[in-house]
Amino acid sequence: MENFVNALATATLEPGEERELLWEARQVLGVPIGELRERLATARDHADARRRREGGRHRRRDRRPVIPAPASKAEFTPTLHRLDEELATVDVAVPPFRTLDHRMAMVTRRPISELHQLVAEEEEPLPAPPVATIKVADEAEATLILEDHVRFAPVDQDDNVDGLAAVRLQLPFLRAYANWEGSVLPRVRGIATLPIVLPGPQLKTGRRLDRDLGLIFEVDPILDDAVCQIGPVSLADAQEAYTWLAENWLCDVATDAEGLAILIALGLTVIERHLLPERPAFFVAAAQRGSGKTTALNMVSTAIVGSMASAASWSFEEEEQRKAVFSYLREGAPMVVHDNIPRGSAISSSTIERALTSAELTDRVLGESRSETVPTATIITFTGNNISPKGDMASRSLVAHLSTNRPDPENREFVHEDPFAWTKAHRVEILRRLYTILMLVRAKPNKLKTRFKDWWSLIGHPVELVAGVDFEEIFRANDQFDEEAQGAADFLAMMAKYLEGTRGGIESEFTAASVVKLCKDRFPGQSRSDHEPDPAVLRSALEEASGRPFANDVVNAHRVAKKLKSIEGRPIEIDGVTMKLVVVKDHEGNRYRIERI
Repeated sequence: MENFVNALATATLEPGEERELLWEARQVLGVPIGELRERLATARDHADARRRREGGRHRRRDRRPVIPAPASKAEFTPTLHRLDEELATVDVAVPPFRTLDHRMAMVTRRPISELHQLVAEEEEPLPAPPVATIKVADEAEATLILEDHVRFAPVDQDDNVDGLAAVRLQLPFLRAYANWEGSVLPRVRGIATLPIVLPGPQLKTGRRLDRDLGLIFEVDPILDDAVCQIGPVSLADAQEAYTWLAENWLCDVATDAEGLAILIALGLTVIERHLLPERPAFFVAAAQRGSGKTTALNMVSTAIVGSMASAASWSFEEEEQRKAVFSYLREGAPMVVHDNIPRGSAISSSTIERALTSAELTDRVLGESRSETVPTATIITFTGNNISPKGDMASRSLVAHLSTNRPDPENREFVHEDPFAWTKAHRVEILRRLYTILMLVRAKPNKLKTRFKDWWSLIGHPVELVAGVDFEEIFRANDQFDEEAQGAADFLAMMAKYLEGTRGGIESEFTAASVVKLCKDRFPGQSRSDHEPDPAVLRSALEEASGRPFANDVVNAHRVAKKLKSIEGRPIEIDGVTMKLVVVKDHEGNRYRIERI
């Protein structure tokens, strides 16, 4: 018994192992558990005393490396490098890490305060579901992170380290290390709660940090097992999976073939979001309330994220858009739906356009005097009645239109009485089919389509192969129905006709002042040549192209020049010919001409 107690006193055990060993010893040795605990406490006291006599070279059940605590006026650099050396070699699933802009961080799970749960228009919104997110560690949290892996020991006047005692790292050193740009600790972009499919295709999963991708994987073992059984997939199997999703999962969504492909592409985009340097926005629109927009988006979110969708109320103020978008990008929300959008609104946002076409976004943190760089992996969606993207958003968005042929679409017959509950109950089956599409083995295409090359390669291409849609044409159709694009096309067409008829060629130069003259109504009795545009139609085209009317209906050269700026350099297809407006700048002011491309 004495040998057993002495060995147990110096052993390094996992939580719960000591209790199990004591109960087994009680049965084998026939000694009461209380006596065993007393003997163990005495043996530990003797072991501690022996360690102190040996100079504290060991510490019972504490294998953390010991770092001498720096003196209050010591240099930062040696301590920072020593800390980094120790933390960089920590062998755990998720070692200490930093954000993209070098701050020490931690994983937490919480609702995003600025968001709410996506619900139908007549329902009271609830707080958004909690999500796994990366949080910049405050001073107390950073201290705890360090103390999980190293121990700071006090040093006496003779530079001897007390091997048993431990102290906190002084605040100036902690602050310097927590924000140290020179640290070699891994930078983390986000948290993946599902496996992701790399080009190849190749599955990447687990429950640890992937240093190459800069991702912390926290995949549910049940989902991991269901998905990781999928190997390379044939076209027939991928088509069968797509048909199952359309006929069993999304069968109650009243949309056409393109709409189904867009909704499935939305789900796949949320899965693959961390791999995409650029990605489209998604719109789910309908002609009237009750058509199932909210239900469709919540079905997608439940299947992918495991909870109802998080939503943000839409604001037409650019500054409010900037604050809201940066806030949820900073929190790492997987998918955000903008709702509460007035009927018939045309949506554009320079902030969202930047987020869609870049891997990172830098902005000022609200309420603080510092900036921060965040990944733009959140998939941005919009829902509303008869809403649409406009301007540059049109070529960056996919729109799923829900249709109905009755005034009370919510009372139509459904295959699933509660599509949302059905999605929740069949989540594993849905995910297995979605990953089957992503794992489709396909030949390398002759060219990468759409402006989102990586997105199309990972998501658009396999969906096109199994669904028979063409995302390049879908994006192009948005431009054709975009008011700003149509206004620009109408203006260039009218000006090309006027220049060709009056000046002998469309590439003749003109000024904003000459456009003003063409926008002026004729006096009674004044005739207009066959080549001159109708003044009202020309004004309307300029207003549509710029997205803004002439204030107080005043048309002058300055205002026309500002509206022409929205058309400059934009390729426009007119009757099969691509043209663009070119500005010629010199000391006399801007002149313009139309060029064929």
